[in-house]
Amino acid sequence: MNAIQKVSTKTLSAFLVAVFISFVGLASAQAPVVLACGETVESVFTADQQVHRYVINAQSDMALIIYAEAQIGNYERLAIDVGLWAPNSFEINRLNWGDRAQTNTVTTGWLSVDGRYDISIQGWTDTGGSYSLTTSCLYDDGTVVSGNNLVQSLQCGSIVENVISRDAEMHRYYIVLNRNDQVKLSASSLTGNYEVLYMDMGLHAPNNFEINRLNWGDRAQTNNIETSALSTSGVYPILLQGWTSTSGDYELSVTCTLANGTVINPGDVPPVNLSIPDTEMPSASAEETFSGFGFPGLAPVDFTSVARLPIPAGIPMSGALTPTGSEILGYQFDAEAGDTVELSFNRLSGNLNLGLVVIDAESNVIYQASLVTAQSMTVRFTVPTAGQYTAGIFRIDLLPPSAPEPTAFQVIATVNP
Repeated sequence: MNAIQKVSTKTLSAFLVAVFISFVGLASAQAPVVLACGETVESVFTADQQVHRYVINAQSDMALIIYAEAQIGNYERLAIDVGLWAPNSFEINRLNWGDRAQTNTVTTGWLSVDGRYDISIQGWTDTGGSYSLTTSCLYDDGTVVSGNNLVQSLQCGSIVENVISRDAEMHRYYIVLNRNDQVKLSASSLTGNYEVLYMDMGLHAPNNFEINRLNWGDRAQTNNIETSALSTSGVYPILLQGWTSTSGDYELSVTCTLANGTVINPGDVPPVNLSIPDTEMPSASAEETFSGFGFPGLAPVDFTSVARLPIPAGIPMSGALTPTGSEILGYQFDAEAGDTVELSFNRLSGNLNLGLVVIDAESNVIYQASLVTAQSMTVRFTVPTAGQYTAGIFRIDLLPPSAPEPTAFQVIATVNP
């Protein structure tokens, strides 16, 4: 081999190594980050038009609100855009150069497919800049699991104080109302001597009909919406937009007149049956012979109508349960006879008592745990036969909290870790 051949061989080898390293670096850079409902993450764009990828596991009959905000200083320039895709690759919101801004929100309707939803965020910058990305989840009983103050749930009698931190900032609230109810929403600015805040409100019906449209010309320091008898039961979105050159606090209150004539004023506690009716939650059962000292046991939990999501090995799957709902979340995995399964649970927020069970296709219990108030748990067990297994998580009432909160969590299953 002559000198030229030696140099060429070395050059080719170096080139192939560089290509391999670049490919590996690109693949690792593009690996999506798994998010849960109510989570906020921060990251940095180091180049113009860079794209960061995230995923969130979601269920049908829930909605997603994805919010991104540039976190830049006086000498940085960053505009961002957010794209969202369904598990079947349907474009819910396309990345669009024309939509770039310092804040960006994607709000879905009720989802129709269970599975992994892909989120892409693109940055447009000549300086580099950091941003935050927040996920919020709305459930069909009106419960919200949110990572910021921009998305919240309300009920009749609610009084909330919140802050508008930038001009034209939009706050989203969700309230469950029933047919023939009437509602009055009142918003008042709480600004001090050196703050100015004007607001406008919009109210939509569950079918997206605009009962009261947001209108820049209607902005004022106080704002009210009062409806006649509503024609539909369901979750009503409320939009409140603030206009300020500083920032400003406000108070939002809800007055309801129910179909039976009951009036619920701000500060009142609504009746327990005000929300959309649901089936009764599984709760602790007590045999007639139980003395009162010991473990009272649990009632049977029916998985017949449970939506079961496939759980990829080692990938966190997110879920959330509500205080008033009867949700049972099911996660499926396949295993062979004698396989060892490692199952991990991690509570992200909330205080509900939770139960966990792993069953086979014939409802034989492979593993069961009353998590109650546990923050995390990891367990290994062996499955006796080949087949499909379901890990179900549901609410129990062994130690009911005095003020129940929506509870978000992640589950990870690994076969033969």
